Amino acid sequence: GETVTFSLKQVWRSTEDGEDGAVAWLAADYESPNGNLECSRYNNVQTGHVSTLTAQCIDGWAIVDLYAQENGLFGQLDGSDILVPSACNGAKNGSNMCHFRYV
Repeated sequence: GETVTFSLKQVWRSTEDGEDGAVAWLAADYESPNGNLECSRYNNVQTGHVSTLTAQCIDGWAIVDLYAQENGLFGQLDGSDILVPSACNGAKNGSNMCHFRYV
């Protein structure tokens, strides 16, 4: 089947912001080329390129869910929790994160 290769980058924090240039963690959840649901998680992510990953396409589409967590940077206006898949190596649900979906 078809696949798509994509680059994961941390663009929200940099050392120019007067911070350490990192977010607490990023996780990409997607179907891998072997057909398994996979979540690639990275801790203490510095600005810039994190990883290059490959997702399986189904009917010409690939879905990648990206989760990012950093206190004081991300949050839900209503204080609700973002639900993180259990495959993401112990990432906890919480309100100080964001969820992005790419198709």
